[in-house]
This record gives sequence, C-alpha cells and structure tokens, in this order.
Amino acid sequence: MLSKVVLALASLCSEMQSMSREAEARFFHPLSLYGAGVRAEEEGGKQMALSRVLPILRSLSDFQVHSAALIGNAMRQVRLNE
Repeated sequence: MLSKVVLALASLCSEMQSMSREAEARFFHPLSLYGAGVRAEEEGGKQMALSRVLPILRSLSDFQVHSAALIGNAMRQVRLNE
C-alpha cells in the first residue's frame, strides 16, 4: 500500500514540476508585459490590450483549475498515508 502512495506522490510531484515550467513559459512573460506600450490617449488602446490578453486569461483560468485539482489529489494521497 505504501509503495502505491509513494508512486502516486512521485507522479504528482513530476506533474507539478512540469506545470511549473509550463506556467513560466506560457504565462509569465505575457502577463508581466500586460499594458506595456498602451497609450491611454489612443482610441480603444486599453480595450485592444484587454482583448489581446483575454485568451491568455482563459488559458490561465483552465491552468488554475487543473493546478487546484492536482494539489487536491496530492493532499488526498498524503491523508491516505496517515
């Protein structure tokens, strides 16, 4: 039983590392630059910047849901071992 729990936790940790790399590659750069170079005086400048970032925010939302499920699964595995 213990070896199955350890194997499951190792797999979850590997997936967490993979997701960490994915988050850095997919989300860090676009979100850190959000709004850079947008001029308020340009007509629709802010709206255009928001429309360009919406697909990224949608992906980020899906990523967050997956992350929460992954962490919940890891916590359940730890509780099983108690």
